[in-house]
Amino acid sequence: MRRNGLTCAAAIGALAGTLVLAACTPSEADRIAQHEADLDAIAAASERLMAAIDADDVPGILAELAPDHVTIAPGTPPLDDPASLEAWHADRVALFDSSIEVEWHEIRLGVGLASQRWTSQMTLRSLEGGEPVTGTSRGLWVWERQLDGSWKVLWSIWN
Repeated sequence: MRRNGLTCAAAIGALAGTLVLAACTPSEADRIAQHEADLDAIAAASERLMAAIDADDVPGILAELAPDHVTIAPGTPPLDDPASLEAWHADRVALFDSSIEVEWHEIRLGVGLASQRWTSQMTLRSLEGGEPVTGTSRGLWVWERQLDGSWKVLWSIWN
């Protein structure tokens, strides 16, 4: 039977599709819970990354970075491949003992990406001796949600 150009089967199909869509759409409470879970996951990954930097743990640092990660550090060209990034961190670890203190300022979430601002104070002590050097940085990490749902740093930029 047709009514307003639709068959009953088409109308039932449209209704069923609408009901399925409504059932699959997260509620406001679910969206808020996911938002909070994402913030917590990024905060935990941030702490793991800074702990790895503080411990001079190159594999631990690399574990928190996205496969296509780019580091833009002061005074160096962008490090945009895993081998150069690993070598850059390994060179630092081979030359210096470092310690870092960080203050987190904010995390902003988007769809599949998030940004995080921070400031840090890093002290480098030459393994050959001499006076330690301390510097303060302001930075931005851009996080990317991975296919497994985890968050990894896509871009790391600081002054």
